Amino acid sequence: MASLRPLPSIVDFNQLVAAMIKIKPRQNFSTIISLCRQLELSGLRPDMHSVGILANCYCSLGHADFGFSLLAKLLKLGYPLGTVIFTTLIKGFIHIDRLGHAVRLLDKIVKLGFQPDIFTYNAIINGLCRTGNSVGALKLLGKMRRGFCNPDIVTYNTVIEGFIRIDRLDQAVKLLGEIVKLGFQPNNVTYNVMVKGLCRTGNHLGALKFLMKMQRGFCNPDIVTYNTIIDNLCKEVVTFSPRTFLYNEKQRSFTKCRYL
Repeated sequence: MASLRPLPSIVDFNQLVAAMIKIKPRQNFSTIISLCRQLELSGLRPDMHSVGILANCYCSLGHADFGFSLLAKLLKLGYPLGTVIFTTLIKGFIHIDRLGHAVRLLDKIVKLGFQPDIFTYNAIINGLCRTGNSVGALKLLGKMRRGFCNPDIVTYNTVIEGFIRIDRLDQAVKLLGEIVKLGFQPNNVTYNVMVKGLCRTGNHLGALKFLMKMQRGFCNPDIVTYNTIIDNLCKEVVTFSPRTFLYNEKQRSFTKCRYL
């Protein structure tokens, strides 16, 4: 395509590199950066989408500073700045464990009059939970509720998992109850996170009861749910615990019993 004259449009190249990004496990970020440079040298003017793709490649490679420099390129080309490019940069700073830079950038774009969207806030909350600051993530969640951007089930799932990571299962259960009252329907990710947390604390009976609750509700367990419970039950058997679980068909529940 790059050897054709006249060159195809930038839209055609954007479709190509967008497909290249999705190729796993190698997502060809370096190749895409080289291709974009070659196209510019050939005289093809990049658009907002291609600059955003380039910023994503830099950030995914751990070069968020290079991605940040593309803001000047957007302005030079006469394109307006938007929340998409800022969200990409915020994710880039979080990717290289520079959460402070990400938070300061969020504050800066708010002061400039930009309204962050749900993807921006979810990126920050994910970064806070990754660093163990689930309390800070919960405070930001509260600000979202009081502001112009309502949290979604992804936001709540991230905070719930964050509390489980720091062994605050009680806070995770409390937050789960709150989102149900708010009218959110927990999904498989929500339940799988809770099951993992219960198993992590050794509460295998609670995890099995949670499994039954899923089966009675609107969310069917998936392979991840069963694998988590089976794996932890096997670990308990291997450590010669004096307890095991039996399923009571009449009562449709699990009960503890001793080995024969």
